[in-house]
Amino acid sequence: LQSIIWPSPDLLVVKINNAVASLQLSTKQLSIFLKGAQDLEPLALDPETQTVLAIKSQNAVRNIWRITTDGRHSKQLTFGEVGSARNLNNVIYFQYANQSGLWKLNAQEPNHASINDRLPQHSQILGIEGENVYFVTGGICHESSIQQLNLGNSSISTKMQRQDNNLM
Repeated sequence: LQSIIWPSPDLLVVKINNAVASLQLSTKQLSIFLKGAQDLEPLALDPETQTVLAIKSQNAVRNIWRITTDGRHSKQLTFGEVGSARNLNNVIYFQYANQSGLWKLNAQEPNHASINDRLPQHSQILGIEGENVYFVTGGICHESSIQQLNLGNSSISTKMQRQDNNLM
């Protein structure tokens, strides 16, 4: 099991090995809908349009794609390498690699939009709740305290202070 997204109360989308599948919780039925998905990181599933939003890696460059669950149609939605990305209610919030700022992509809309320029470069988005984006900056061995970007007033504050920023 490599990733899980939870698009509705009774449905999970999971990536297992090289496949993306849905798991109906009430019936415990697992249905594989994308095979050969080793280069995909699912972000959202839109059951109405039967499409998946996913990060697809090609030659070490990550972009967000819309892919039909039958695998017949796909479209690249972002251009320029995507860094971290998180889903909240089928809205994908992401940052382009090596750039500051936060972008938003709605599952039903064709284009993404810049929504805030205050998210520091090289941020790792941890989660989104309401108007707040939680993130850390730094690298694998040295990471900042957990910070909060309030989208309403564009303020950044420390949400949880680390005792030691060295991660070993």
